[in-house]
Amino acid sequence: MSERKALSKILKEPYYLSKVCGYNKLVPLHGEWIKWLLGKENSEKEEDKEKLLLAHRGSYKTTCIVVGLVWLLLHDCEQTILLVRKTATRSVSVLRAVSKQLQNPLVKRLFELKYGVKFKMVKNTDYNIELGYKKNITIEPNIMGCGIGDSVTGLHFSRIHNDDVVTTVDKKSSAERRRTIDFCDECTNLLNPGGTSTYTGTAWHEEDAYSRIKNLKRYPIGSMDLAEYTEKKIQSLKDKLPLELYILNYELEIVNVENSRFSDMVLGEMPEDYKTCYAQIDAGYKGADNTAMTILIKQEKDGVIRHHVRGYRLTGHVLEHETRILQIIRKFRVNHLYLEDNADKGLLADTLRKSTASLGYVRIISYHESMKKEIKINNYLGLYWDCLVFSNSSDSKYLLEIKNYGDIERDDCPDSLATLLCKVGSKGFIKTKNDYSNIRSNYEFNF
Repeated sequence: MSERKALSKILKEPYYLSKVCGYNKLVPLHGEWIKWLLGKENSEKEEDKEKLLLAHRGSYKTTCIVVGLVWLLLHDCEQTILLVRKTATRSVSVLRAVSKQLQNPLVKRLFELKYGVKFKMVKNTDYNIELGYKKNITIEPNIMGCGIGDSVTGLHFSRIHNDDVVTTVDKKSSAERRRTIDFCDECTNLLNPGGTSTYTGTAWHEEDAYSRIKNLKRYPIGSMDLAEYTEKKIQSLKDKLPLELYILNYELEIVNVENSRFSDMVLGEMPEDYKTCYAQIDAGYKGADNTAMTILIKQEKDGVIRHHVRGYRLTGHVLEHETRILQIIRKFRVNHLYLEDNADKGLLADTLRKSTASLGYVRIISYHESMKKEIKINNYLGLYWDCLVFSNSSDSKYLLEIKNYGDIERDDCPDSLATLLCKVGSKGFIKTKNDYSNIRSNYEFNF
């Protein structure tokens, strides 16, 4: 390919510039990120002047910013860009990476082709980069780096990009959240007419600086075609990290368990040797509803009955997931499946009776629920909590709903688990053989 054709292709698609820069793990979607965040399309809509990209840890967000800043200057060397990170020191690492790429012989050649004269950097420090192509005389360089709280009074920029300005400090401190928000607001006032503020990072709190931005895109783990994030790798991350950190960094869900009575969750493996398996489905029917499915297996060890739980949270109408539900039933060889008939008058029960009839081992139990959800969840999860072991292969959002119960609107998953404990509790599901405090004296033990 000729030099001119390569330049034309790169100006249209920044993904190809990432290859010139040697970032071979980036995929075409990363090029779309760069164009969406830093592209030159103008919009009169106020919300388009602020954009936020939330993507999971290790998805190359900051690498995209390095490529994107080079790409921006290749398009327009008159741009003045402020790069904000949590601290000034952290901005240095990005500017050094940009500087290194600007001195890449292939990148230098692209600039020479675009602007017609020899490449030259007239300013190249830890906090400032300016190219020799810049004709407008301003006190602002092409790229300037700073941290939250640094002095930026009197400066003006065509673009401001905020990378990882929200961190764990914002999660723990309301004062830090306020400091971050105030600085981002101050930076917005530095924009030239038509300028844009963009953000990349991970949200840590429901009232952090990212919570105010309406124009956003989210890429949780599994939503991108990244070769290194295999199912085995994802499961390994779930096993190694505390649940809250995994959900925040990879599922991109806000976790707030400080006041939850169900935060001290025990994780483990599901048993492989068992005779009876119970399940319950809390069915969703409306568009925004979720369907929760709980698998429960009991095992006795040293006089203690452990309740092993594998949870699933499926988005949307329950019948859209019939195939998936049947797969789960077969995988665990479910013997007793409990289904509430309040909403559908037994439709789901009839459907699953037909589809499981050939298996020969599934008993569908349809029931009418009369207990208030809040009472059921607090009583039954509270009663059995210290003998529950949650599978670390459970859907993260299932576990999050239980850990966050009381702090979030969703309660399908804790309701599903509480219902199952309520139903099978009358069959001997108690904490130990000697624990009679919550069991009527006429109950029969089934050990």
